[in-house]
Amino acid sequence: QAVVIHALLRNENNPLTAAEVATELGYSSMTPGRAFDEMEAAEIAKSKVVGRVRLVSLTGDRRAIWERAQPMLESPVKARHFVQGVPRKVVGLKAGLSALASYTMLADPANPVLALSREQWATMKQRGGVVMQALREPDSCEIETWAYVPRPFRNAELVDPLSLALSLRQSADERTEQAVARMLEELAW
Repeated sequence: QAVVIHALLRNENNPLTAAEVATELGYSSMTPGRAFDEMEAAEIAKSKVVGRVRLVSLTGDRRAIWERAQPMLESPVKARHFVQGVPRKVVGLKAGLSALASYTMLADPANPVLALSREQWATMKQRGGVVMQALREPDSCEIETWAYVPRPFRNAELVDPLSLALSLRQSADERTEQAVARMLEELAW
């Protein structure tokens, strides 16, 4: 999923290579190959081999590919945790309604939302200073742990808009749904 999102958000129309994806996303050299196979099976990408390098290109308009890929994509959020206050020296990015407020005209939520990978969350807890809360309290910060490392996009503080849209897909709030739709419409596909 992270490879699909990377392919959709990159500015270049050049084909992807496993080496590029592995470097940019921090994966082993095998992971992009498996992702490329899945993308081809879903008919959202095609590849050709030039020498010993597999070049992978999207099969059409990025917005159309995003729509076609929806059934295969899921929220990157694997768990939500509430901590007292906003932890210092957090490596996370604004996520959830905090990021959506930055991308759109939606008001900031009462409780800030940050995204961390599971590994980043484990490291943060291990370092100490994190006071867990069972529920969202007025002074709490919501930490989302993601299946992959949250990546910034054009703003070093915000998660990318496609992962954000997936993380908010199950929202029952009509204002949130409208803001997500507006954010995606304004995205330079």
